[in-house]
Amino acid sequence: MTRYDLIEPPARRPRLAFWTPALAQHMLSAAETVLATTATLRSRLIDRDAAGEAGGNEPIDQPAPRRADRVARAAALGLTATGVTLGGLAVLSWPATPPDPAPVLADTTDARAPAAQGAPIAATAATPEAPAAQTEPEARAPRDRERFSARDLLTAGVPQAAAAVAPATAMPYTDRHHIFGPGDTLMEALVETGADDRSAYAAVTALSDVVDMRRIRPGQRLDARYAETSSGLSLAEVVLRRGPQQQARAQRGQDGFQAALETLPSTHVLHYASGEIDRSLYLAAESAGLPAKVFMELVRLYSFEVDFQRDVRAGDRFEVLFERDVVETDASVVDGPIVYANLVLSGVSHAIYRFERDGEPARYFSPDGRSLRKSLMKTPVDGARLTSSFGPRHHPVLGYKRAHQGVDFGAPTGTPIYAAGDGVIERANRYGSYGNYVRIRHNGSYKTAYAHMSRFARGLHAGKRVTQGEVIGYVGATGRVTGPHLHYEVIRDGKRVNPMTLDLPAGQVLEGRVLAAFQAQRDRIGADATALANARKAAAQVASAAP
Repeated sequence: MTRYDLIEPPARRPRLAFWTPALAQHMLSAAETVLATTATLRSRLIDRDAAGEAGGNEPIDQPAPRRADRVARAAALGLTATGVTLGGLAVLSWPATPPDPAPVLADTTDARAPAAQGAPIAATAATPEAPAAQTEPEARAPRDRERFSARDLLTAGVPQAAAAVAPATAMPYTDRHHIFGPGDTLMEALVETGADDRSAYAAVTALSDVVDMRRIRPGQRLDARYAETSSGLSLAEVVLRRGPQQQARAQRGQDGFQAALETLPSTHVLHYASGEIDRSLYLAAESAGLPAKVFMELVRLYSFEVDFQRDVRAGDRFEVLFERDVVETDASVVDGPIVYANLVLSGVSHAIYRFERDGEPARYFSPDGRSLRKSLMKTPVDGARLTSSFGPRHHPVLGYKRAHQGVDFGAPTGTPIYAAGDGVIERANRYGSYGNYVRIRHNGSYKTAYAHMSRFARGLHAGKRVTQGEVIGYVGATGRVTGPHLHYEVIRDGKRVNPMTLDLPAGQVLEGRVLAAFQAQRDRIGADATALANARKAAAQVASAAP
């Protein structure tokens, strides 16, 4: 807080009285001038009259001395009037005593620029400079203290230049925050932090131009800043976090609140994780610090060629290199895509590299430039477990043995289901015991089907074109089922086949200059992964050697 001290004005100096020694001196000089001039004039008149008589001139009606006395008296009267006038002008032109300077609030913190700090400060100047010459209207202005203006409070009795550099003060603030819960609105959150209804409404109105209020979710953070004023706290700024790297800010100005979106600065890094599988790949990845989001992407990428129920065993290893952005404001992290991954299953390496060309989406390739994508995915759902294989089985609902013409993946309700390949939706509706059902035609030979969905993806309908990996629905328990799962079928030339044993055609194979560009990028990624792996090993050795 800035401290203020009251500086008393200097002692009042008496105003000029009507009769002062200086004025008496002026009047005495004027009188002496009048007397001397009168005597000189009288003497000249007498001499003139005498000269006239001696030269034979006609006599004057009155005696010379008497006539000279009358003329002298007239001259004295005129000169006396002139002296009085000069004395009055002397009184009016005499410098007036400056008015009493009003008390000044002095900021004890000198916030001036270094160049101005050598000059006297208006609030603390002890000896004022000589006042500037005033015009007649200014000299006759009222000097009553109650009639001083705000300008007089800052500049009375002190140099104008000094008043111009009075130090500025910083307004103190109080910061408060709110974490949104289920059903919370922005208006309610602001009022809860202490905002009045009018200010809260103005801030919400401004933010609604850049934020969809319907998309505020539980867990989002709201920061409110209040200015401390003499009348209490006043809402000055509102910051609503919209995502890991973006926020909306509304600030109060002269025209009310103005809102804008801001991108938070972050640092881009590569993060490395590795581990050995014991009981499951998921537990091993969690133990190695692999984020859940990155793990789900890893499973999806390998779902083209790896059966996670049968191919993964204890003792297998994995390593993952992925991008990460560290937000500078709060050190939060935003995990990005996988750059490199390698699953070593039964001693066989399955490495993949991310390759991005200008104007094309990023894709993943094996070390020799073969696309990881097949024509169809084997596992079109994240994190699922195989609960029922293809072939004859004892039906869990009907109670008798019958052919199971697909595979079942158990997963929680609401888990996303992906299109196994590029194609066109043939049907997306309720379909008997299949419940909510989707069928996709990929080409003249292959179709895939997905059953028991809880709901379809928004905008999904027959005739819509989809791409491989696009969400088409969500795991559910509609139709004839005992629990939530995905029933997945692959239909080849009108006949249902086992998706897990199907030999699917390979995807794109890089050649020529494109292959050379991929290989150069592959080598750079490999060097980064090796360097981070070695650094981790060295850190682990140092930690184990420490007492």
